[in-house]
Amino acid sequence: MSLHMFSSIRQKSTSAVKTLSKADRIKLLNSTSKCLYGPVIKSKSKAPTRLKRDEPHQPVEKPEIPATPETNFSSEMFWVIGNKWNQMFEKNVGSVAKKQETEPTFKPKIRIFKSIDKASHVLKKSLEVEVPNSHTLEPTIVQKPILLSDEELKNVLKHPLLTNALTRTPIDLRSSELRNVPSVGKVLQYTMSESARAALMNWKLSKIRELGEQGFAELQLANLNAGTTFHASIQEYFRTNEIPIESSPVYKLWESVRGVLETFTAMPEAVEQSVFHPTLKYKGISDCVSQVNNEMTIIEWKRSGRSKPTLEATYDAPVQLCAYLGALNAIPEFQGRIKQGMIVVAYENGKKADVYKMNEVMLRKYWRVWLIRLHEFWIRSRDGTLPAPI
Repeated sequence: MSLHMFSSIRQKSTSAVKTLSKADRIKLLNSTSKCLYGPVIKSKSKAPTRLKRDEPHQPVEKPEIPATPETNFSSEMFWVIGNKWNQMFEKNVGSVAKKQETEPTFKPKIRIFKSIDKASHVLKKSLEVEVPNSHTLEPTIVQKPILLSDEELKNVLKHPLLTNALTRTPIDLRSSELRNVPSVGKVLQYTMSESARAALMNWKLSKIRELGEQGFAELQLANLNAGTTFHASIQEYFRTNEIPIESSPVYKLWESVRGVLETFTAMPEAVEQSVFHPTLKYKGISDCVSQVNNEMTIIEWKRSGRSKPTLEATYDAPVQLCAYLGALNAIPEFQGRIKQGMIVVAYENGKKADVYKMNEVMLRKYWRVWLIRLHEFWIRSRDGTLPAPI
């Protein structure tokens, strides 16, 4: 076929299409689609039945779908993540239960049931989840035995400063009976406030950066020895009436408290007295009990390199003094006789010591603070939640 003939035929076919109506064009397009993709599959549909005029209209009943409660497991996200849900649940929640030896590992059981609704011919899925009771998710605290019974622990906060329980035998803090009894200093250290604990930790870290770990250990040892030597020098003065020489490392401290010692109107009745509370179960060593201006007084010596202008600046010293006073009241010869407390701050540069006297009202106030701290110590000892020592 020549190019001229093909051109003439194409012009005729094109002109024929142009003469087709709109309906014929649609039929031609559908015929072409049928050749390409095959005939359209049509489902047999039942012709709607017409109601008679005398019959009322009745709505078509839809198959009832049983209502199921909405849960966390009925969401689409649950079906998306599938079996990973068990792993996530065990990682985030089940690990708590694993830590408790007395509790089984928590793992929910999930069962999926499939059924076909005869009315609607729809595949339905139902979910059954077995979850343990909520109390099994709570960690169990294993309590440790302490020196107080449950009834004694309950009554700690009500204990009076003047006790009726007395210590009948001489007190030896190194005896096997008192080996597990906490000291006053230990109780105060483990129950200090978070702010005081943070301040002490910051001071310790700054000193370690300045001196190194070995230098800091030597500093602590030197402070301990200086305090021991200071208390020993005061004890020696009361026993022999001798004062430290100027070359002594505690001479400046001695000069600081010299004026306080002149107010003593009698020889001390107790110096470095071991004490033990038979009911509250704590022990310690009281610095001094003596007549001061004709008043029986319990005294705490404190040494410092910085000024302590107020009683609050001595931190836990008033609480410590009242703890010793409560234990001293359990000794027959001191029971009810001590009516006054006194904290003496001796300065390392020889500056005149600051003296803070505490009357009976103040003694009872700080005794209450001591009972709160002691109660906290016993509870946390029982529950195993005491903080790490600094």
